[in-house]
Amino acid sequence: MTTADLYRQLADSAERIADLEQQNLALLQQVREMESAKVACEPRQWLTVKEAAELLGRSPSFLHKDRMLSAPRLPYRQERESGKVFYSRVDLDNYSAGNMRGRKKSA
Repeated sequence: MTTADLYRQLADSAERIADLEQQNLALLQQVREMESAKVACEPRQWLTVKEAAELLGRSPSFLHKDRMLSAPRLPYRQERESGKVFYSRVDLDNYSAGNMRGRKKSA
């Protein structure tokens, strides 16, 4: 095998590596797009008081009154600095499934 043959093989290998790198970058871009689409489709885990009230079909004051109980029926998280209150979607779904009292049934 001559030096020229080795250089040709080296050039071919470099070209294949460049093609593979391009394919890899294209695949990474597709994965990023799929992940961002997945995030956009998934419901958020923590909801504001207004969002939680809408999900439950209740008013925000219902949630406020519940927080004032010595043992609130709905667990919540409150930020220390801002005082904002958030509810877990899982807890709200469980509450809706297990406690339908006071809600109107849809026809």
